[in-house]
Amino acid sequence: MGRILILGGTKDARLLAQLCVDRLGPDTEVITSLAGRTRKPQAVAGTIRIGGFGGTAGLTDYIKNEEISVLVDATHPFASTISNNAAQAASKTGIPRVMIDRPIWGLPTELNVTRVPSLESAAATVKKRGSKNVFLTTGINGLDVFGALTSTRFVVRQIEDHEGSPPFDGARGIVQKPPFDVTDERNTMSAHGVDTLITKESGGSATEAKLQAAADLGIHVIMVERPALPAGETVSSPEEALGWISGALGS
Repeated sequence: MGRILILGGTKDARLLAQLCVDRLGPDTEVITSLAGRTRKPQAVAGTIRIGGFGGTAGLTDYIKNEEISVLVDATHPFASTISNNAAQAASKTGIPRVMIDRPIWGLPTELNVTRVPSLESAAATVKKRGSKNVFLTTGINGLDVFGALTSTRFVVRQIEDHEGSPPFDGARGIVQKPPFDVTDERNTMSAHGVDTLITKESGGSATEAKLQAAADLGIHVIMVERPALPAGETVSSPEEALGWISGALGS
């Protein structure tokens, strides 16, 4: 018996919720929390809550008030704010916490890649290299740092159509939803004359194909490195997370 809170918004979170519902039995409640940035989120097994918690204090109160037994951080590897909040809230409440830490991508040997610590550094690298046609696949947040690069054409991948508005002047948004295969990615990059791909080191299979496509086409990749995880237990997959949860609940 127990109540599991999964901090979600990823494929890993959806898979884990389904595993928990299927295998832990009716006495265990599975709650997945979504930030609410996606207007039409995919179906998730169990209970869904949508919206922020209000920082560490709000998450701490939620855990106490809802009598959460275990906390699973299955957020995106770049969702560092909520991951840090989760670490602090779990520490304050004393409940077990685990993070799903996706394995990083194995890069094609022929890939030409520059690693950078931030989007700001990625923008500086674009300027230094003189890139002309850039494919941005980092999400829509924080892209204003590219707005000053008026001699560069940007194509920005969006998961949803945000009222058709480009994320900054001079950018073109294209709506595409994962998963993508290598042919999909080659076709997109070729159609837009891409010479540089910017991506985050997210890991996972759903978006890995763009790296092979870039290697095939000789496209330079600028890769934003992951932020450091807060200290704590980690697993590498939803299946491993299920085993950890079973142990934490004494199932």
